[in-house]
Amino acid sequence: MWTNMQTRVITKTQGNTVVVASPGSGKTTVLTEHIVHQLRTTETDAGSVMIITYTRQAAAELKQRLFSQTRHLGVHSLHALRIGTFHAEAFRMLLQTGFKVPPVLGTNEQYGLMRRILHEQGFSEPVHVTALSQALTKAKSTWPTLPVPRKYGAVAAQYETAKRALGRWDYDDILVEFCSHLTVIQTAVAPVRYLLVDEFQDTNAIQWEIVRAFQRMWSSRLFVVGDDDQSIYGFRGASPRWLQEASDLNPPGDTFVLSTNFRSDEKIVAAASQLILHNQQRIVKPFESNSTEEGWCAFTSWRNEDEEAEGVTQLLQRLYDTHPVWSVAILARTRRQLLASWTKAGRAQNHVNGEWHTFHSSKGREWDAVIVTGAVNDNPYLREPAENEEEERRLFYVAMTRARHALWISCPRRIQKARAKESKFIEETKLLRVPRKTWQGRVD
Repeated sequence: MWTNMQTRVITKTQGNTVVVASPGSGKTTVLTEHIVHQLRTTETDAGSVMIITYTRQAAAELKQRLFSQTRHLGVHSLHALRIGTFHAEAFRMLLQTGFKVPPVLGTNEQYGLMRRILHEQGFSEPVHVTALSQALTKAKSTWPTLPVPRKYGAVAAQYETAKRALGRWDYDDILVEFCSHLTVIQTAVAPVRYLLVDEFQDTNAIQWEIVRAFQRMWSSRLFVVGDDDQSIYGFRGASPRWLQEASDLNPPGDTFVLSTNFRSDEKIVAAASQLILHNQQRIVKPFESNSTEEGWCAFTSWRNEDEEAEGVTQLLQRLYDTHPVWSVAILARTRRQLLASWTKAGRAQNHVNGEWHTFHSSKGREWDAVIVTGAVNDNPYLREPAENEEEERRLFYVAMTRARHALWISCPRRIQKARAKESKFIEETKLLRVPRKTWQGRVD
């Protein structure tokens, strides 16, 4: 059953639209229902519609949702829709211009090329491959592109030279080349009259430039939906700024706020809401639960990581015994931290129930119960100290809001044999603190 606000978004038929949507508010469903309504009730041509999201998985899900509406829209209209990521659609449009598009390096190929050049330049630590890749991605996340940091300047130049000699592009080159050929694209491909973008908080500057270019070239009408409080890809150049500025587009559009969470019980939403209030760079909006259940939400500290792992395995067993049909996830800030937690928990229990994810990979997912491990300040598992406190808080917010009915957060007081301090986010959430002996809590 739709709320009044959702219905207003779905049935809107004119002008630009900005939808600011809280976690669990059904934003992707609203987008798909909106385009179905457009195609059924207006003269919108499916071939002039482009729907953008940020991962191939999300694009496949959008297609699946829309194809479930075949009886309403017809196969022809559904196949005419252009649905994909920014990179996929830009690549396709470049091909349609007749532009000779070179093969794109796969991740392993790209890292292999970078590793060789880094070795030649005397960089021996494996971490530099990731750092160089991220530096190049961030430099190419704007238009015009920016120089990479001086530390990697010479290496980056050699990498670009070697890549050209191979006659190849990398993934980031797709949008750069797209922006370089906008004049040709404007006249060579079918115009985009209606552009819809899901997860708009993940937009970076070059993608924003493409959105604006579509409006300049084709007067594209725009529909964007996202949550600035879930903008967590700063290392790719993403910023909540573009969602925050989208309402200033010319011509101006209507802004709607979807504030009702249909996923999480009351205590989980209350704690997450308390946390995110501490960010300054955000659109102020209500966040409320549709659930009438309180749910369970608590924090516990442990002497060390081994004791924490034992507590996690005991809780997993308790959940399995009391709620065998529940889905459960164990989340950690980084892959290295997650692996360490999984290894220690595996020692304590042969069969470790639940899914294991980083905060980033948990985005877009949900589970009945979520366990957040290793919630410490100055996390030693981060390769470099976190630079953006607000983005770290948004990451923690994302992790918390994956839970439907139960959320446990834990912190070891010693991590990698060094003293650790609990994350400042714990105090900000105003979570119930429970002693180790009652860690398992009430999960009925």
